[in-house]
Amino acid sequence: MYATIDPNRPLSDAVAAAANAEDIFEEQGIDYWFGWNQPLRAACADARVDPQDVVFRLVARDELPRDRSNQTLVALFSELDQQFDFRLEPAIRRARKAAPSPDALHLIELIEKMLDSHTMTVRRMLSPVAAALDLGAQTPVDAQIVRHLALQHSVLAVRARELYEEAARGEGTEFAEAARALVREIHQHIKISYNFILPRLTAATRPVPGVEPW
Repeated sequence: MYATIDPNRPLSDAVAAAANAEDIFEEQGIDYWFGWNQPLRAACADARVDPQDVVFRLVARDELPRDRSNQTLVALFSELDQQFDFRLEPAIRRARKAAPSPDALHLIELIEKMLDSHTMTVRRMLSPVAAALDLGAQTPVDAQIVRHLALQHSVLAVRARELYEEAARGEGTEFAEAARALVREIHQHIKISYNFILPRLTAATRPVPGVEPW
């Protein structure tokens, strides 16, 4: 089953459905970083582009837009594992090698450390319970871990935005291309986690005494 892209839905839905949405939004001047929750139609109006043309290009470019809402947690975690090993880590190495300044290198190293810590937490604490949750077992998930992961995603998004801005200052360089490729991979990771994994984990959390729910 393939996802549909409705221009009246938020930009986040389009990004979740089409693998190359970020590229098309950048080409069209559509703000998907800070306009994440606005309808695609409104974002297209702000950028003065035809929403139906953008929808057509999203589907045509992606060819097989995916509906991850029916995937198991095991499959989603496996997808993130493969993305980290075969796409994120090579993208980090490439960006680090091309870094034009100590500040740019420091930012990439911060992102790398954050992703390493984040991935280790997922692999050690959450992947083992994914199969049980997929089978409908009443397996409680620690709410503090889920909150921590959500916070990590928020901070990671900020760092990715900083890297995106750093790339813009080096337009046309090898670093700009490498940094944007890394940002796309980070965004891919965040959108799968935020849209499809965290909601299911949140639903399975057990309360933490003395901590307010979020």
